Amino acid sequence: MPSSSSTGRLPSCLEQVASKLEPSEEQRRFLEGRAAEVVLAIEKAVEMLGLSQVVKAVELQGSLARDTWLPDDMDLDVFVLFDVGVRVEELPDVARRISEHAAKELGASLETRYASHPYYVLKLRELEVEVVPAYHVPSPAHIVSPVDRTPFHTRYVKEALSANPALRRDIRVFKKLLRNLGIYGAETWVGGFSGYLAELLVIYHGGLQRLLYEAARWKPGKIFIPPTEEALKFRGAPLVVLDPVDSSRNAAAAVTRGALLKLIAVSRLVLQRGDLLCCLLEPPRIDLD
Repeated sequence: MPSSSSTGRLPSCLEQVASKLEPSEEQRRFLEGRAAEVVLAIEKAVEMLGLSQVVKAVELQGSLARDTWLPDDMDLDVFVLFDVGVRVEELPDVARRISEHAAKELGASLETRYASHPYYVLKLRELEVEVVPAYHVPSPAHIVSPVDRTPFHTRYVKEALSANPALRRDIRVFKKLLRNLGIYGAETWVGGFSGYLAELLVIYHGGLQRLLYEAARWKPGKIFIPPTEEALKFRGAPLVVLDPVDSSRNAAAAVTRGALLKLIAVSRLVLQRGDLLCCLLEPPRIDLD
């Protein structure tokens, strides 16, 4: 590992900027309270619809569950975990019925969206809740659909951050940087870094300082994390980050060459001028009056 002097220290202004990315106690109480209400409404829907035998659990996932969320991004991810005996073609309809019942209970509107299979969005006045149907499986080796990995992702990140809680600050800073650069999100129209990938990169490098140092030296198509023989099977991808819960998956598969080059360029600039990081995180306002 490079010494702290060789990696370029993070600027002193970062502490003040980073403190604004930490959710306040009021925001935490609000979001955790709403999350509990939503989970309860979905559990009630499962019971009222007589689905308790096929729904194994209703769990909060995503950045709130991992405590890596940003104050200006207070949406929720709730997973309804089904028994593997439920057929894949039945899953969307059962999940829709549960979501409709929960929406009425919460006074929310309902929207259908699509990924590997349909999922549902409860649109409350203050936030959106993604209700994602997935299978309750014992390990990633038994997944039926891609979203079945998510509970294992949450468990991995929570365990890593439990061992090093200070990384949460760096994760929030990195996510904010990616967002301000327009490369945060694994959606095809973004082609950037998912929240989970951002977390993995900070965890793997032990913090933002080392991550930016390494990123400044990256060359698209020649980045393998970790640098193992197993990672080489994804040769040709701009960035390869093996999913620690499923090594058959490249967690960075959505990252385009353009998004990667943008991060590399910014990392090089930040190493030369550390204070630029604070400007990128909190651009100065220009008063034209």
